[in-house]
Amino acid sequence: MKTHFAIQLIETENYSLAFRMFKDVSHTYCKYQILDTTFLVMRGIPPFEHYIDNLEKLNGNVDKTEFENLISKLENELDKYGKSYIDQVIKKNKNGS
Repeated sequence: MKTHFAIQLIETENYSLAFRMFKDVSHTYCKYQILDTTFLVMRGIPPFEHYIDNLEKLNGNVDKTEFENLISKLENELDKYGKSYIDQVIKKNKNGS
C-alpha cells in the first residue's frame, strides 16, 4: 500500500514524502532478500521491478545523498538480480545512457 501511495505522491510532486514511503518499503525487500515476483506478490509486496522503476522517478527530486544511500543499502543487502536491476534502471539513467 505504501508503494501505491508513494506513486500518487510522485504524481502530485510531493517527492520527499514519497521518498520516505519508498525508504520504508525498502526494509521489506532487504528483510526477505528474495525478489521473485511470485514470492513477493503472494505476500502483498509489489514486484521489485515496479518498486525500482518508480523509485527512479525520485532520482534528482530528493536529496542526492539520501537517494544514493538507499541505493547502496539495497545493493548491499539484495541478491545479484537486485543489484543487476538497480544497475539497469538507476545507474543507467544516472550515466545518461
